Amino acid sequence: MSFDPLAELPVHGPAWERAREAGTDTALLEAHLQMTPADRIRALGQANRLEWDIQSRTLPAELREELFVRRARAKAALLGG
Repeated sequence: MSFDPLAELPVHGPAWERAREAGTDTALLEAHLQMTPADRIRALGQANRLEWDIQSRTLPAELREELFVRRARAKAALLGG
């Protein structure tokens, strides 16, 4: 009897199954679906802080600021601003 890690995951419909069959790792999506919106926002904040910490150690300040401004503008555009 062989172990099938996908057999443990819930089924969310044919598109989800096609994504799995194509090799998409749905484990992180599954974990996030179990979180509350507030928990997802906290996790995103932690990821953003980690990214900023890594960038502060590896990128020049001017480049960090440019990336920050680009991302802020992209977010504003998505929000209609």
